[in-house]
Amino acid sequence: MRQWQRMQWQGHGLYVRMHTDNTERIFLNDTTLRDGEQGPGISFDEQNKIRIVDLLLDVGVHEIEVGIAATLYHEKKFVEYLQKSSSNSRFGIWCRANIADIEKAMVYGFGKIHISIPVSDFQLSHMGKSRAWVLDSLKRCVNKVKEEVGFVSVGAQDATRADWGFLHDTIDLLNSLSVNRLRFSDTVGISTPSAIGELSRYIVQHFNGEVEFHGHNDLGMATANCISAAENGVNQLSTTTNGIGERAGNAPLEQVAAAMQFGLGMNCGIELKKLETLCHTVANAISRTIPVDAPVVGKNVFTHESGIHCHGQLKNSLMYQPFFAEEIGRKSELKVGKHSGSAAVCALLEKHGQGLTRAAAKKILTEAHNSALQINTENLLRLAAKATN
Repeated sequence: MRQWQRMQWQGHGLYVRMHTDNTERIFLNDTTLRDGEQGPGISFDEQNKIRIVDLLLDVGVHEIEVGIAATLYHEKKFVEYLQKSSSNSRFGIWCRANIADIEKAMVYGFGKIHISIPVSDFQLSHMGKSRAWVLDSLKRCVNKVKEEVGFVSVGAQDATRADWGFLHDTIDLLNSLSVNRLRFSDTVGISTPSAIGELSRYIVQHFNGEVEFHGHNDLGMATANCISAAENGVNQLSTTTNGIGERAGNAPLEQVAAAMQFGLGMNCGIELKKLETLCHTVANAISRTIPVDAPVVGKNVFTHESGIHCHGQLKNSLMYQPFFAEEIGRKSELKVGKHSGSAAVCALLEKHGQGLTRAAAKKILTEAHNSALQINTENLLRLAAKATN
């Protein structure tokens, strides 16, 4: 169990960080334009893809998975933009474990090639494939990539349902082939933070290169699983903006970045104040609305109505928030409504040039409730004006 490591004064309030023993930097990689676009009904046009890549680079993601080797060639304008980019080395492309995909990927000239292959007996049996096929395919594909590209990543698909003995055999092979990175995937989002922690430690202990975790959100634990992976030695986390993707989606970039910063006290190199623009750009590009209560970027996540909460927030904005809204470019807001108390009403009226005592504010609230008035700014200002006349 993590313990509170320290409490420190930062900026204009008390700031609390959680303890982690992992002192290495954690890198966030984004696959919005590959795995994110695989979600039902999600499709980005080329102009939006260019805009999203620009924003992802500006936000500070370590690496961007820009698409699938077998289909990206249709998007000539986008490919041309990527090839001319000075950040070309930070772009990766996804391949199935076959030579045809590898050859298509190498044509683009991106810095990284990712080869994905199932490693669970469940998936292999339904594909009519064997463990021997996995090892043979990896050997051929990795050697092919190594001929021309400096960096190769291998994705262990459905790793959380795989036999650990076979995982060990796969890792041994990847080590012998000098694979740069192993990405292990919770492909159907079935795992839990404790299980991810255990699997992370095992893979980090046995694999010689970088280790990346790729989590899906089917049980609502993708962010928590990413944090567990990071706490247990994994140094790369795969995310999508707004958590878009197949079924229930992937680990959301904005949530993982904030959780790393404010939960673990670890800087992932992400410009948190730029996340809101990125998230809304992605949402608008696919005609989706970000839920008002979405963690980090939802409209209402720094808005308070409850009387107890508003009273606390007026004293210190960390009373009922995990971190300062300003740290991610937002502002805390007090909203009057059914659950408001006199403190919020006083603050609202003072903001509009009508200073009242707490007793007077309570009287106004009582009158509003007794008259079955909607508790909103307009009605409270009218009652305040009436009370002072």
